[in-house]
Amino acid sequence: MKRRELFLLLLLLSLAGAIGWLLPMMVVEVGDRALEGNAESVSIRKIDLSYQSDLSVPDKMRLMQERFPTAQVVALERGIFLSEQEAYAVLEQFLEDLTGYAVSLRAQKCIVSPYLFSFDEDGAVLAWIVQLYLNGEWECQAVVDDETGLLLRCELSGHPDGWDSLFPSLVNASDVKTYLCSALGDAMCAHCRRQLSAEYAVTVEASAYQDHPYGRFRFSENGQNRMEVSFLLVLEDGYLALNPGAG
Repeated sequence: MKRRELFLLLLLLSLAGAIGWLLPMMVVEVGDRALEGNAESVSIRKIDLSYQSDLSVPDKMRLMQERFPTAQVVALERGIFLSEQEAYAVLEQFLEDLTGYAVSLRAQKCIVSPYLFSFDEDGAVLAWIVQLYLNGEWECQAVVDDETGLLLRCELSGHPDGWDSLFPSLVNASDVKTYLCSALGDAMCAHCRRQLSAEYAVTVEASAYQDHPYGRFRFSENGQNRMEVSFLLVLEDGYLALNPGAG
C-alpha cells in the first residue's frame, strides 16, 4: 500500500512539473496567435510640416551661431516655403555676388537637404543644408532658412594659397584681407536686399577686422539696429565663415 501511495505521489509531482513547464509556453503561444493580424496603436514622433516658426531673423541667426552643433536635428523630405531648386538658387546667387563669377551648383558635387533644427524651449528652425565643392578645391557648407531664404551660416574652406582660384579679381587687389572682407560685405548686402524686406540695410564694421580675424555686420531696419552677425576670415588657414560658432 505504501508503495502505491508513493507511486501516486511521484506521478502527481511529475504531472505538476510538466504542467508548470508547459502551461506558460502554451499561454504565450495562444496570446501571440490572438494578437496576430490585430491593429495596435503605437506612439511615434511626428514632424508637423504645417509648422510655422515664430522666431525672428535675429533669433535664428543667434541660435545658429550659439547652438548649431548642439541642436536636435531631424531630416525632412521637403521644405515648406522653399523647394530644393530654390535653395540651390539662393546659394548660387550669393556665391556669384561673392566671387564675381557665375556658379552652377548642378555642375558641382552638391548635396542639398532640409532639416528641422530644434533648440529645446527656444524654438525650432527649418533650414536647408547645402554642401558642395567649388572648382574642385573649395568646400562650401551653407545653412539656408526655409522661411526667408536667408543664409544663416556659410563656411568656405580650401588651400590657403588658393584664394585667387575662388576670387579671380583678387590678382588686382592691393590688400587681400580688405578685398575679401569687402567682397563678403557687398555679397551679404545684396543677399539681404533679395531675401529680407526693403527696410533692412547691412553695413560692415570695417575697423573690426583690421587686426583681428573676426568682423561684424550690422543689420538695421528703418534706421534702428536689429542685430549683429559676425564673420571670420583666416587667410593662412584658407577659411572664411559667415555667422561662425562662438569661440
